[in-house]
Amino acid sequence: MARSMGVLEGVLLGATKDLGSVVGRDKVKTFKSLDWVKAAYLIRAHKPVSVEAGLHGDFNETRGVIFKDGQVATMDEDYFGTSCWAIPVLVMHLKDGEILELECWAEGNQDPHMWWPENALKMLTGG
Repeated sequence: MARSMGVLEGVLLGATKDLGSVVGRDKVKTFKSLDWVKAAYLIRAHKPVSVEAGLHGDFNETRGVIFKDGQVATMDEDYFGTSCWAIPVLVMHLKDGEILELECWAEGNQDPHMWWPENALKMLTGG
């Protein structure tokens, strides 16, 4: 039976390589990182009240508020957005009370604490 990996083990395994992949017993796992440009696009499309980002499966331990009240949030120290095993997701809180959980990732090993890169900010603001 396969055993799932916790966030700490995933971080430690990921920290041992900087080539974008982790070699397991029998397969190579590619890193998934939050796609900030896609996040900006989704925020513009859905117009949420607030948005949290983190890793599915360990969301409570990795989430951070990235957007709130129509503005980019200041960096949240708890946010972690790159993994070799978990899927980066957005949780959007909409004006009508609906909550959307959306996968939002691209392959690559970016800084797990990256916060609103310039190209994503331009997409978000339309600039």
